[in-house]
Amino acid sequence: MSKWYESWFDSPYYHILYNNRNHKEAAHFINKLCDFLPLNADDQVVDMACGKGRHARIFADKRYDTIGLDLSPESIAEAKKYEKCNLHFFEHNMLNSPAGVFQNAHLVCNLFTSFGYFDTLERHEMVIKNFAQCIRSKGYFVFDFMNAHLVKNNIIEKEEIVKEGIHFKISRSVEGAKIKKNISFNDQGHQFDFQEEVFGLELLDFKKMFESNDLEIVQTFGDYDLNPFDLQSSTRLILIAQKR
Repeated sequence: MSKWYESWFDSPYYHILYNNRNHKEAAHFINKLCDFLPLNADDQVVDMACGKGRHARIFADKRYDTIGLDLSPESIAEAKKYEKCNLHFFEHNMLNSPAGVFQNAHLVCNLFTSFGYFDTLERHEMVIKNFAQCIRSKGYFVFDFMNAHLVKNNIIEKEEIVKEGIHFKISRSVEGAKIKKNISFNDQGHQFDFQEEVFGLELLDFKKMFESNDLEIVQTFGDYDLNPFDLQSSTRLILIAQKR
């Protein structure tokens, strides 16, 4: 049986529901990151779980040697339309080592809560290990996750959203260590039901996983403007870590 993220992320409805995450927002965030990080032109940047490549394309426009990796064949097929000499995309399951695609990257990014999907904490740490091993010494890992503390303490149990004529009915709950979202809708006479399940990982969890894989957190931000992280109010948990 396929995992929930394999079918949901490969669905066109996923991209409809989250279409507010657009190129303009991505450009704003990447510009902020590049101003903060000491990168040079032609440095290698890897976008881990890149989706259709909106962040990777901006890195490439800045002349970085950019690679995007994603599990979804549909997303990679779309991303490949934008390939050029310094931008390439590959299907890849982040539970596997990416060493066959790249090694010694200057920067690896994991953006827009593209993490927390697996059954155990051990499998999540395996992902960190896989990618940390392919970052060069003094290279960087940028990790963008939800502020799970804020989400769990301010859960919106019921919500309805209309996008492109589709009426999405959304319910949320906290069950044990996981934050769950049920998404139901009807399109052209067919009923669809999807579920998202994300481990509600917090800063201490990431510190432990990072430190055991030679990644030292050097900065913590709370939004895409790179304002300081506040546990009670920040919408995001954005970690900048450096490989020892």
